[in-house]
Amino acid sequence: DELVGNVLACHVSAVAAGNTRLQLDMMPLPPCLLGDGGRITHALHSLLAQGLRPTLRGGLTLEVRRVRESRLGVLVEFRLVGGEMGLLPEQLEQLMKGTEPGGASEALGAFGALGLRLLHLRHLAAQMGGGAGVQMGEPGRLTVWFSAWLARRGGRDPLLVPVAAPAA
Repeated sequence: DELVGNVLACHVSAVAAGNTRLQLDMMPLPPCLLGDGGRITHALHSLLAQGLRPTLRGGLTLEVRRVRESRLGVLVEFRLVGGEMGLLPEQLEQLMKGTEPGGASEALGAFGALGLRLLHLRHLAAQMGGGAGVQMGEPGRLTVWFSAWLARRGGRDPLLVPVAAPAA
């Protein structure tokens, strides 16, 4: 996908400067999808910026998956697998609950820029009809994800812009 490739290209220097490997694992998507390219780009940059910290060692994988389909659109999930946050599972759960307007200031106070970035990711995903979250994996490793609905060409929403699908 052109959009995902452009975002990854912006983070090449961060990958090269650290001890991190970044891989893309992208499932083929149906052709001619329409979505909010600006919000998807913004959310992907936020997702990658969170994962590509100088202290991270090892590898990250950006996964792009088709989660659900209808005749009108496709729910696509973007997952950054293998990141580190240094938070306990109960702290992550508390953080992901705070989506009210006051939740942002609480998240910033309790969790710093990380908390604010995750709440912003949830907000962007909600504007695209999707969701966002964090899942704990191996000790200290986690998956941060967001999803967005992409319409099939022929939809009637004039606010949607083309999002290129990968070549099969």
